Amino acid sequence: MRPRVFISSTYYDLKFLRESLDAFFSTINFESILFEANKVTFEIGKTLDASCFNEVKTCQMMVLVVGGRYGSAISEQNIIEEKNIYDKEYISITRKEYETALKQNIPVFIFVERNVFAEFQTYKANKSFYERLKDSEFKFFHVDSINVFRFIEFFSSKGIKTFEKLDDIVSYLKEQISGMFYLYLESLKVVENQKVIIDAVSELKSLTASMNEMVNAVGKIVIKNPTDYDKVISNQLEILVTFFTDKLMSGCSFQNTDLTLNSTQLNKLTTVFIDEILSNEKLVEEYYKEYKFEKSEKNLLTAINSALMKINKDVIVIDFEIFLIDDYQEKLKPLINTNAIKKQFKTELKSVFEIMLNSHEYRHKNIDF
Repeated sequence: MRPRVFISSTYYDLKFLRESLDAFFSTINFESILFEANKVTFEIGKTLDASCFNEVKTCQMMVLVVGGRYGSAISEQNIIEEKNIYDKEYISITRKEYETALKQNIPVFIFVERNVFAEFQTYKANKSFYERLKDSEFKFFHVDSINVFRFIEFFSSKGIKTFEKLDDIVSYLKEQISGMFYLYLESLKVVENQKVIIDAVSELKSLTASMNEMVNAVGKIVIKNPTDYDKVISNQLEILVTFFTDKLMSGCSFQNTDLTLNSTQLNKLTTVFIDEILSNEKLVEEYYKEYKFEKSEKNLLTAINSALMKINKDVIVIDFEIFLIDDYQEKLKPLINTNAIKKQFKTELKSVFEIMLNSHEYRHKNIDF
């Protein structure tokens, strides 16, 4: 079983470098994946690039090499529209391969040709000027498209290694792969400690479950009146609902915090928020479908605000953490098992909305999450 490394780059300008990287990985018994070496499984009924994106998911590592060419656009039907909308900015095959690896949490080693990276610094320092120009009005010396710089900017927060020749890349990869193997060996030392911790946690969970059963049984004996006992349980649920409601709303922010909503509007807002947002599993599915996370965020906020506009056009969400929906459905919703608890949750949520929307500053309760 060998590690699989996807080599991502434009082809014609970096053909010989790709061949050399293939040879290097063979010497260390890694399997390099290049479409021109027939290492990509081409799926019937799918385009070449779609097959490449799926092949990325089967790899354990990616080497991304960026030179002076941006490359071909992905074969999607709306690519012409995207070009028109974004002034000929489009997603290339190489970029989408990288985004696929990013989404799969695959380690990516990024190499940018040194002259290209130097010219990128010029672009970055004068970005507003270049972005106002049409492609025909200005030509860069080392790249064929301004999209190369937009791509570099997209991953500029990651570790970037510049190169002039193949040896620069190979030397860096040797050091990094050696470091990864070192970390793996070090991790073996703590496996036993981790097992002990996991066993202890498992025992603690089992003990907690047993204690809950015991406390439950003792409670029924001590509190002989069933009504009083049910009241104690109900109070505990109310505390949990209050806790989770406040935690839930810690990941949501509104644009306007000086609105005056009446009780009816707040009730409707609460109902819509629960039924059309927190209970909407499709929002989560659509969010993770996108390769471009900034686009996913925008689509999510658009969907949320479309629902809230039914209540008041000034109620605008500007930040919403996707985990809120998961937390609600997995942790909070199971607790809401009676009409009384459901009513309490709505009351709590309504109160939070009133504070968030009717005051200039919202401070969450002092709860350790």
